[in-house]
Amino acid sequence: MSEHSMRFSGVLGEDYDLFGKSVSYHDELQDTIGKYLTEHTSIDSGRVKILEAGVGTGITTLRILKANPFIEVYGIDNESKTLNQAKEVLQDFASRIFFFEADILEALKHWPPESLDGFVSAYLIHNLPPEYRKNLFPEIVRVLKKGAVFINADKYALDDETEHQKNLSEQIEAFKVYDEMGRPDVREEWTKHYLQDEKIKFRENEQTALLEEFGFSNIQRIFRQGMDAIFVAQR
Repeated sequence: MSEHSMRFSGVLGEDYDLFGKSVSYHDELQDTIGKYLTEHTSIDSGRVKILEAGVGTGITTLRILKANPFIEVYGIDNESKTLNQAKEVLQDFASRIFFFEADILEALKHWPPESLDGFVSAYLIHNLPPEYRKNLFPEIVRVLKKGAVFINADKYALDDETEHQKNLSEQIEAFKVYDEMGRPDVREEWTKHYLQDEKIKFRENEQTALLEEFGFSNIQRIFRQGMDAIFVAQR
């Protein structure tokens, strides 16, 4: 198993829902995903098939499902610990969600071409090494129908390194909230995680370049606060 696939197998996987405690805009970011889907998926076209890469504990999945009653989610995650939490959280939507425990790239390689109306991910792609990211995007393109939506809410490093380091310092400082909760272990793990991400940081200009290279249109950044942003595009 690769290193990136094990990054949420310990404390962070067990207590992933605590992440929002250190990110003041976390709910706003998640709600923005749902709002965009509501505005960009039709309720007249029958089932709207959305693939979610990196289900985690179901925080984003819930927004996807609530965005449109016709949405059907194919949720992929390689961590059984968080996937089991998501299954419990989303049991009321069991008829509209299908879970797969798998590596996202391997799963996409076996997915039927032009079969999906959208690709949504939150806080996954920045964890993947640059070469993996490069291999991922042609597979995303292959499985999406013409006109399908792409949404990625992620930890994006600003292209200005000085501003990026300022945001990073502020986020690490914000992790001290876990000390106040009596969970210094969570603070330590998130701090380590963010410092590890510096080795493979996902910059805004890399995201834009990948989307342009693989033929996406209407590329926009629709949200930006602190370390995080949401990029959307159309296949």
